[in-house]
Amino acid sequence: MIREISGREAVTVLDPTLLLPAGEWARLAAAPGSTRENDPETDGGDLPEANRNVLPEADRSGSPGAGRSASPETDGGDLPEANRSVFPEAARIVPAKAGGDDAPGVNGENRPEEGRDDTPEAGGYILCYFITDARKYADFVGLAAEKYGLPVVSLCGSRRVVPQTKRKRLDCGPREFLGLFRGASVVCTDSFHGTVFSLIFEKEFYSFEASKDPSRAVGSRQHNLLETTGLLSRLYHISSGTDGFRRLLDEQAGAIDYREVREILRKKREGSLLYLKNSLVPGGGMDASAEENA
Repeated sequence: MIREISGREAVTVLDPTLLLPAGEWARLAAAPGSTRENDPETDGGDLPEANRNVLPEADRSGSPGAGRSASPETDGGDLPEANRSVFPEAARIVPAKAGGDDAPGVNGENRPEEGRDDTPEAGGYILCYFITDARKYADFVGLAAEKYGLPVVSLCGSRRVVPQTKRKRLDCGPREFLGLFRGASVVCTDSFHGTVFSLIFEKEFYSFEASKDPSRAVGSRQHNLLETTGLLSRLYHISSGTDGFRRLLDEQAGAIDYREVREILRKKREGSLLYLKNSLVPGGGMDASAEENA
């Protein structure tokens, strides 16, 4: 027997993506799967051996380990040599450290150890995941790239990409999708789930609201999530223009402190799971304190 959930109660329950602890998402991103031998024609074989382990391969079929050919047109094959170390080899993922919510490192520090170039010039990338036409975000991504000094990888929810893109993934399987977020240093997105995985993997991120009317974002899933976690300043309305975004970048004193965010999500997760459990039990109900914490 399932109790009817009112509209007010429904907003107290976290999105299902957030009900799984971050450590579990990290293990899913690093889960073993079928792999194949490196092929210089398809698997980035022209990359230096030491730089091949950073990210997983694209997966057209949707299953781990099944890949597609690399092409300068689609995969950034014409990258300068200095920027190639941040990009993937076919189907090789270095497992994350085991642990709970703290397993993913804060602000990109969880990148795989093997094959990693620790020089400041070599590591990291800005992941762009836009589900609407990305070209309208070009100036904003340009400012972020200028601030962080990192190349841009586009994961194409939309087939249109920002011109700063050095490598793009037109499609990929679940494992690579997670791996691209886990390996990024900074994320720019207009997607709710792009925002969710930025939080899960504890990234520096900017969540964009594409509407010309900023008031339409109030009450949206992005707005509610970022307000709950105290990160509403990371939701930027492009109608505010590039000058406002430049100020936002300049005014940030440092990286996001995820200790408080982690605690907020932990409490919300516990309250949401308790509510859902009680909703499925005949006569079940939440006491006042549990509902307040949810």
